[in-house]
Amino acid sequence: MIKLYTYFKRFATAKNIILFFILSLLVNLQFARYHGVLEFGIPDTHLHYTADDFYALMEKYTQKEIDIYNRGILLLDFIYPIFYSLFLALFIFRLSHKTHLSLLPFGVLIFDYLENLSVLTARFKSQMQLLSLLIIGFLQI
Repeated sequence: MIKLYTYFKRFATAKNIILFFILSLLVNLQFARYHGVLEFGIPDTHLHYTADDFYALMEKYTQKEIDIYNRGILLLDFIYPIFYSLFLALFIFRLSHKTHLSLLPFGVLIFDYLENLSVLTARFKSQMQLLSLLIIGFLQI
């Protein structure tokens, strides 16, 4: 924990906190831009949705909207947790000087990535099934 404390002490500068805040804000602005383009919204902006809700939403999207979702939203949703976790961790450390509190945003990052992984799995379910069948077939040889 001492090395981690030293890391936080070194990098929890006002400049870095402002940098990650601005990067988080820029990604949020991009999300807002995409949210306006997609007629039925972005699933990630809902507090709760099921796989059925996700599939129903994807069926409503046009091919152009699906392409926007695949290229834009998914990419942003993998970058955004890094920015907001670093911003929050450095900010919390700067206020409290407690390493264990500063690690909480990284716990949120893990759950955000698990959600992203579930979205990818749901999004590319048929391709994943084909891949798993190929792997199983290869392993049986």
